[in-house]
Amino acid sequence: MHGHDHNHNQDRLSRMGFSIWFTLAVFVAEVVGGLLTNSLALLSDAWHVLADVLALGLSWWALRKAQKSATGDMTYGYHRYGVLAALANSVSLLAISLWIFYESYSRLLHPEPVKSVPMLIVAAIGLVANVIVALALKDSAHGNLNVRSAFLHVIGDASASMGVILAAAIMSYTSWYFVDPIISAGIGLLILKGAWDILRSALGILAERSPRGIDAHSISEAVRSLPFVTDVHDVHVWSLSNELPMLSLHVIACPESPGNSRMLNAINELLHEKFAIVHSVIQLEDECCGCHGVLCRLDADKQRLHHAPGEKCPKQAGASAQSATPALSGN
Repeated sequence: MHGHDHNHNQDRLSRMGFSIWFTLAVFVAEVVGGLLTNSLALLSDAWHVLADVLALGLSWWALRKAQKSATGDMTYGYHRYGVLAALANSVSLLAISLWIFYESYSRLLHPEPVKSVPMLIVAAIGLVANVIVALALKDSAHGNLNVRSAFLHVIGDASASMGVILAAAIMSYTSWYFVDPIISAGIGLLILKGAWDILRSALGILAERSPRGIDAHSISEAVRSLPFVTDVHDVHVWSLSNELPMLSLHVIACPESPGNSRMLNAINELLHEKFAIVHSVIQLEDECCGCHGVLCRLDADKQRLHHAPGEKCPKQAGASAQSATPALSGN
C-alpha cells in the first residue's frame, strides 16, 4: 500500500513539474503576443497564467513536503502543507476573479480597439497549451485538494483563453469591443465559484470538521452494532487532508468479549470498509472514563481525572451481563 501511494505521488509530482514548465512557456508567449497586438486582454490573461505558474509551483512544493516522513515535532507528517497550499491557491483565485471584475468594468466604460486576428492566434495557442496541462493534471486532481486547486487554476485560464478567442472573433467581424469585458466577467464568475469550493473545503479541514459523508454519530452506531461492544463514546473524527480521514474513540467491551487484538482488528476492519478510515486511535475500556456521550467536551478532561473508579456508564450500568462472543478474524 505504501509503495503504491509513493508511486502515485511521484506520478503527481512528474505531471505537476511538466505543467509548471509548459504553463511558463504560455506566459512568455502571451506577454510577447499582448505587447505586439496591444491587447490588454492578452496581457491580462498572461498575468493570470503567471498566477497559475505560482499556484502550480506551490502545489508541487506541497506534494514534495507531504512525502517527507513524520518527525518528533511533526508527528503527523507534512500532509497539512497541501491543505495550506490549496488555501493559498483559492485566495489567489478569489483575488484574480475580483481583478477580472474590476478590469471588465473599466473596459466596459472605455473600450479600446485591438489587433483581433493576432490576438485570436495567440489566444488559440494558449488554449491548446492549457488543455494539455489540464489533461496532465486531470487524473491527479481527483481526491487531492491541493492538486485540484491547481487544476482549477488551469481550467480557469483555459476558460479565459476561450473567452479571449470568442471576443477576438466577434471583434474582428463587428468591432464590438464591449464584448471583451462582458466575456471576461463571465469567466470571472466561473473562477469565483471554483475558488469558493476549494476555500470552503480547505477551511473545513483546518477547522477539524468531519470529512464529508462521515459523522461521529454514524460511526458510533456502526461500532456499537458489533456484538462485543457495550458502549461507544468520546468520538472525534477529522482529516489531515481530504485523502486522510482520522478517528479516535473510546469503546467499552462486554465482559465476555474476545481478546483486545481481535476486537481492534474487527473495529478497524469495520471502519475501513464502511468509512474508508485507515488510521484510528481506539481506547478499550471496561468501565466508563467519565464521558457519557458520543461527543465529549475536551475542556472536561480535568474532571475525568477525578472520576470515581468503577463507575458505570448509563448504557453499561443497565446492560445485562449476557455473553455474545463473535467469531472474529485474527487479522
